[in-house]
Amino acid sequence: MKKFAYFVFSIVLLSACTKKDSMIGLPEIKVEEEQSARIEHTILIEPTVSVNCGACPLGHHEIEQIEDSLDNVTHMSHYLFGPLYHDYTSYLMERINKTIYTPIGHVNRRHEGGSVVYYPITSFKGLVGNEINESTNVGLEIASNITESDLSISVDVFSEALLSNPNLMISLILVEKSVVGMGTGYDQRNYGNTDPNHPYYGQGSSIQGFEHTNVIRHVLSAYEGDGIDLSSLASNWTGNIALSELEKQPQAYRVIAFVSESSDIVMPIINAATHDIP
Repeated sequence: MKKFAYFVFSIVLLSACTKKDSMIGLPEIKVEEEQSARIEHTILIEPTVSVNCGACPLGHHEIEQIEDSLDNVTHMSHYLFGPLYHDYTSYLMERINKTIYTPIGHVNRRHEGGSVVYYPITSFKGLVGNEINESTNVGLEIASNITESDLSISVDVFSEALLSNPNLMISLILVEKSVVGMGTGYDQRNYGNTDPNHPYYGQGSSIQGFEHTNVIRHVLSAYEGDGIDLSSLASNWTGNIALSELEKQPQAYRVIAFVSESSDIVMPIINAATHDIP
């Protein structure tokens, strides 16, 4: 595994913001036919992207393909600057303390050698397949309510058996499902404009009206997450945000919640869940 991590890291160093000429050999996604006895396991992909990165459209395309083929995969996009940027991204990058390239990212913030590792976008399919075949012992169910002044969120967190470490952290992120703007900070640079085999062929070296998805807008928990106790096998998190803080109607947003262990370093995600504001 260490050799694989070193190999992947070497590829990242050589492939920042460049078109990939070759694909890494990865296992096919294998979903167990019978999962009724398991808590639903949602996989969170976190790409690090930029509108100035001409290779990033391939990242968007790859994630869209994965999400279209699997119900229990979601993502939230970390933009490094501009109107799509949120300070939560800087917080995460500082905690991970590694040089950032684009387009790369995390799948459930998995560790190699004790720290979170970035992977090339082309590795996401194989990593997601590995995660799906892993079981999880923590479940999440999200509900929301809109009043005249607030959007309230409630998350039930549960386990079917006593955990070895019942003290966990829950993070709540409000993302804007689709952002389309014009001009600097929205138009997406595109290396594939002249390549007939590229999914964004002929759409311009800078794609106007590009759709940016699951853009981080608000963090409803503490950046490091809020503590929850599952020693009694169940816990509940509640929070709210004033409607006046939202730039769009609540229905434009999606809640992403995920659970990890408490630590001074960024920990792998045990499970995640999503909820579209109705």
